[in-house]
Amino acid sequence: LKATFEIAPNDTVAPHLDDWYLNGVDGCIEVADAYTGVITNALTIEAVVYVPDWNQEANYPAIFEKHQNFNNRLWFNLITGSKLIHLGYNVNNAGWDFVSAGIQAGEWVYAVGVINGDVMSIYLDGTLAASKTHSYSAFNWSAITHPIRISSPDRPLRGLIRWVRVYSRTLSSNEISSSYNNQHVVNASDLVLFLDPTFYDGTHYI
Repeated sequence: LKATFEIAPNDTVAPHLDDWYLNGVDGCIEVADAYTGVITNALTIEAVVYVPDWNQEANYPAIFEKHQNFNNRLWFNLITGSKLIHLGYNVNNAGWDFVSAGIQAGEWVYAVGVINGDVMSIYLDGTLAASKTHSYSAFNWSAITHPIRISSPDRPLRGLIRWVRVYSRTLSSNEISSSYNNQHVVNASDLVLFLDPTFYDGTHYI
């Protein structure tokens, strides 16, 4: 077996071997927010997700969340009744900003949520699916003082998650397309979180 990769200066190779299975009842991966920098008005969340069907136990199952309370929350989740994937946040109760796009159950999807100033976007399988200008609050990662979760104890996801990556900048459409086409090559420029079960021993990342 021979694999050939095109590696840019900020890229690294990360072989993927395992997926997280989340049971929709109490499956949740929680990690401390070890990143101490400030992320404001520029953020990218990448996730590769398999949703088997829309008969989820929760109405708004979370793929990724940073959740202090209802008034301070970053949420990349599903809306089961509308069959949508949803990126939203509320900082210091200033109001909800969000964007949504439709996805299909029963297949893997590479989903990317982007905050770029006052524009929020969702890309699906490397292509822009939805974009919206928001009007409420400036995004501030450090204002949401809570650990990071894949799935959620009170909004559990039933399905599979391959990996989640978070960047402290906006990935370009070309970078997102490149990541979709070659998911074993990781763009490490301003990558602040890389959560992959391949490098997780059940307690911590190795």
